[in-house]
Amino acid sequence: MSALRRRAFTLVELLVVIAIIGLLIGLLLPAVQAAREAARRSQCNNNLKQLGLAVHNYHDTFKRIPPGATNTWQAGWAVFVLPFIEQEGAYDTQETGKATYVPAPGALPNRDVLLGFTHPTFICPSSPCPPMLVPEDASNQFILVGNYVGIAGAVNGPNDPTDPSGGNRVWDCSAPAPINYNFGGYVAGNGVLIPSGPLAPPGPLDFAAILDGTASTIMIGEQSDYGEDPGVDPSGTLRKPHDIRMPKRAGVWTGAACPYILGKSPGPQCWVESASIITVRYPIGQKKRLSYRDGIARYGWNTPIQSAHPGGAQVARVDGGTRFLNNNTSYNVVKFLCVRDDAQVVPAN
Repeated sequence: MSALRRRAFTLVELLVVIAIIGLLIGLLLPAVQAAREAARRSQCNNNLKQLGLAVHNYHDTFKRIPPGATNTWQAGWAVFVLPFIEQEGAYDTQETGKATYVPAPGALPNRDVLLGFTHPTFICPSSPCPPMLVPEDASNQFILVGNYVGIAGAVNGPNDPTDPSGGNRVWDCSAPAPINYNFGGYVAGNGVLIPSGPLAPPGPLDFAAILDGTASTIMIGEQSDYGEDPGVDPSGTLRKPHDIRMPKRAGVWTGAACPYILGKSPGPQCWVESASIITVRYPIGQKKRLSYRDGIARYGWNTPIQSAHPGGAQVARVDGGTRFLNNNTSYNVVKFLCVRDDAQVVPAN
């Protein structure tokens, strides 16, 4: 009977088993997390494809690309693509020619009907940032901020406010003094989703204006992670982590404040802010503010393309395809991808 008696684990054997199980779990968790991130990145990629397809359908219908912004605080590109992502009802609530945001409290019909309205196509599932925020100075209800911005163009470099094409479509609207640390930056109109209207030449673009080729030009970029403010705010009001998404003040539905600056020389109004379009000024993945003139603040124009995905961020090309841009991508490549007619054709992949 003693020979048949079952032998129990010793303490040493039990510890070895626990250690092996812990090791296996330690090996398994990164794989599970990687698989989940791959799925989230795939969904983000699909969102950008849907938005790119919506731009194409808009162009097929109206024979032009949707404007990035229309007049002061009025609808931006995200409003115009709503019917083409099966949101005709939301689009029909908007009255053309009226503001979607104003920096003051009170009723605002175009904005108020979209308070609380969300759509997964505008949200990257990897983002730790809240998809909706309360519009600044305007309401105690939430509006969609999302994670994708239109690209109005690019400049030659972080400290070079000139047009990469050699043209004259870039304005240095940097804040003139620290008190205006939130405003301005460099503003360009050499991209695809540019402000459009009677005071913002050249008006609506069509695909024929994309001289570099639709597969070599990007029009929508990702902003899905927090950034860092190293203390450049003279008032001391900003906190870490710092939300560096462009639409976080007015929401994704608004294009820009005073987009008519693209049709005028820089002046007193030059440094007013964007809302859902950006001028690319920094490499992919830039998440740290540099100075009060960097254009990365919540009223600026130069919040970078960046993401919570490891290694880079995703963008939508004009042909409806997408591309993952590595954080190590040369800024020269990035700026040429953002300009529609610089004669520097960058491969699609």
